[in-house]
Amino acid sequence: MSGGFVARHRFAAGFIFALLVLAVGRWVINRTAIVDHLVAPLLVADTNGNADALVILGAGVSGSCTPNLAGIRRVLLGAAALRQNRAPIAIVTGGASDRECTIAEAMRRLALDIGVPEAKLIVESRARSTRENATRTAPLLRALGARRVLLVTDKLHMGRAAQTFEALGFNVERSSVPVNEHAPNNVALGLGGLREVAALTYYRMRGWLQPSGGIDPPQLSEAQVRQARDIPAHPNGPLVILGASYAQGWQPGTIADAAVVNLGITGQQSFEFLDRFERDVVPLQPRAVIIWGFINDVFRAEPGQQAQSTTRARESYERMVTLARQHGIEPIVATEVTMRAEDTWRERLSALLNVFRGREGYQDTINRHVRETNAWLRTFAARERLLLLDFEAVLAEPGGGQRRREFVQADGSHVSDAGYQALSEYARPILERHVSSR
Repeated sequence: MSGGFVARHRFAAGFIFALLVLAVGRWVINRTAIVDHLVAPLLVADTNGNADALVILGAGVSGSCTPNLAGIRRVLLGAAALRQNRAPIAIVTGGASDRECTIAEAMRRLALDIGVPEAKLIVESRARSTRENATRTAPLLRALGARRVLLVTDKLHMGRAAQTFEALGFNVERSSVPVNEHAPNNVALGLGGLREVAALTYYRMRGWLQPSGGIDPPQLSEAQVRQARDIPAHPNGPLVILGASYAQGWQPGTIADAAVVNLGITGQQSFEFLDRFERDVVPLQPRAVIIWGFINDVFRAEPGQQAQSTTRARESYERMVTLARQHGIEPIVATEVTMRAEDTWRERLSALLNVFRGREGYQDTINRHVRETNAWLRTFAARERLLLLDFEAVLAEPGGGQRRREFVQADGSHVSDAGYQALSEYARPILERHVSSR
């Protein structure tokens, strides 16, 4: 008997043995409760409370523009929650797919087909992960004044999803697609559990999670509750815009019957807003103050000192929010807008040379500090439960970065008429809805 013949028979025997092991293992896994015990620590109970808004997390798309089975189940569960009046409005979130429409758009179409009113649906169509589901819907939720959110996703996914939203400052109610609908058998459930353990580990390493259970407020006095909820002491007062030249140029007009007073002063930095806050803002007895502008803190910093300057800007914002609340004024914050290079041959050549040299250009340096401080401002607004107007996102090029050409003047810095129109079209409905709800 040749050695090759023996080797082939040993390989065949080993292959058959491996198939038997896999088959027996699959049978044991599917016929016993082993996997159920292993995934049990990942599962969190649903809750019965209502919320300010509903968020349906995207799953996937099959066919031309049809949600996959997981997406269909989430839409059905979310629609049921809307019918039960557990939330007044729903955000469907999910980004690009390899089909003709995004995940969120496919789920929105299904929701409309089953009778959900279009007015009750908002679409967020850029998120590509659970983390982005949370970070990209957060500005929309804050614009709605939502602090308690009802999440809809699969049972196995809910723990991580809830903690991700809680880490951004939201209280979370939970409504899950049951495990037996999410996973057709125990093998699939086990694989899903392994994936979720890996994802949870990664999210914890990145600091993206908050211990489950929500962030319920402590027992406060009536005055503390009023301040914590930013209930204005002068509900019939004006809205004040506080800032520098960008703010000075924004004239949105009357908002929800409230006059708008513009206190922007060209060239000022955020610490100068703070210096004049009690002198200029408080005597007007406004119902709210919109604080917008730290670009001059970055512009005027000495080379290499931008980080220190933006740290001072953050401290100024924190102090202005505290002062506003002490005087019964609701603080509203706006992210700063990025800039772009002047549209000249000199600037184009300079940008090209910087690319070849591997250097960061002037505008790129400014924009980096703007984006970093805006990221802090979004976190600060979530922590302090502030309405945030995300002006950077409105005027920036798709995917972030420098400001879009039509929204900037020739100097590459100041906001164009089209830019102010875009800001007004974005901010007016948010502010009118917000003011009317308080």
